[in-house]
Amino acid sequence: MSGNEQPTFMSNAIKALTPVTLPQPRIANFTVRRTKSTTARISPNQYALLPEPTAEQRQLDMTETLPASPAKSINAGGDDDDGMESAPMSTPSPVDRGRQWSPGTVSSKRPLSPASSVVPPPAKRVKGPKLDVPFCAGFVRGPGVKPKASDYDAVGRALILRSCADYTARILSKYAFPSVMQQGEWAKQSFSGACRSAGERFVLSPRISKIIIARGSQARGKIIEAFRALFASYYGFVRSTNAKTIAANKDKAANLLHKSAFHYKNTATRTGYAEQKIVADVREAKVFKDKGAVGIIFSSYFNPIPLELIALEIAALEFCTKEWATGSFISAKFFEKDVAEAYAGHLADTEKWHKVNELVVDNLRHKWYRRASRTLTNTLDTDKSGNMDEDQENTLRDELAGRTGETDSEAEAE
Repeated sequence: MSGNEQPTFMSNAIKALTPVTLPQPRIANFTVRRTKSTTARISPNQYALLPEPTAEQRQLDMTETLPASPAKSINAGGDDDDGMESAPMSTPSPVDRGRQWSPGTVSSKRPLSPASSVVPPPAKRVKGPKLDVPFCAGFVRGPGVKPKASDYDAVGRALILRSCADYTARILSKYAFPSVMQQGEWAKQSFSGACRSAGERFVLSPRISKIIIARGSQARGKIIEAFRALFASYYGFVRSTNAKTIAANKDKAANLLHKSAFHYKNTATRTGYAEQKIVADVREAKVFKDKGAVGIIFSSYFNPIPLELIALEIAALEFCTKEWATGSFISAKFFEKDVAEAYAGHLADTEKWHKVNELVVDNLRHKWYRRASRTLTNTLDTDKSGNMDEDQENTLRDELAGRTGETDSEAEAE
């Protein structure tokens, strides 16, 4: 080979005469092993009887920041497009009159309720994103349809009803006529507490919030209905067209309304503040009726009997007394604005009563709670050390100064 010649290289690659189709790579088969949860699943039917959240859990629910307009999730049911705007979830704002409940005041060492011994402990909370509450099978939304708990599946319905009970307890024990902003905050906290107790994670939609908030008006109305049903028989009012009977009814109503004598144990001397027997009977029937009642499930709200509940009971009793003001029963329409004004006045009076002798009044309120719930909790008073003569008491201050409020030896109205 001369120096000007270039070397010739021979390729050793074998070229196919036609294109060759290569086989697709095979994916090895594998099996996903699912581990069973060790947490016992709670039936939705048991959600209502779960113990209330602890003070620490409530604090978490109150400080948790939720999105103002929740994003749709994989389980989205279109539950946030019914025309209501979702208000930003801010920190709790003061309610009317600057009243605000602090969860730090709730004792975690409260007596166990019957519910806590019947149902399993709260489930371990599921981690992950919050989902929309699914509607029940076959539910079709339409314009102008009033939302209700039965629109949702079994778990959602149970959680909503549990939230409604929590919200009702707040209305009765914290403030009966909260501001619009406070209503939204309480609805959010009630729903978060229900989810936390049941170990579920769901988004509170405006539609569900509306269902929960509606329970406030229902709770107030049921208290008035209960007093109305018992009022005539307890105070001796008689329905009649007889002129003398009507006149007697009118005089009786006037005497009861004078300085709000109707709620005292002795209406003539106005002693025994808020101890008229009808008050205790309605309280037991509406707040402590059975093991699923709000007074039992949410015992920390009602032990001792809150001043706010006492004020609502007195306002409802005044409403019923005025229905007999003419001597004949005239059923009055329940205007919340009018009852709210009466409630605010009686709450101010109740707070004054409390300040007269806080120790004695607190003891009375604890005793009223024990009596209202003793048929369910089997808690009986055993201290019989005191005995006093109430006939010698002519003023509220003298009465409270001479009582302990802790014993059952004090005479009760029959």
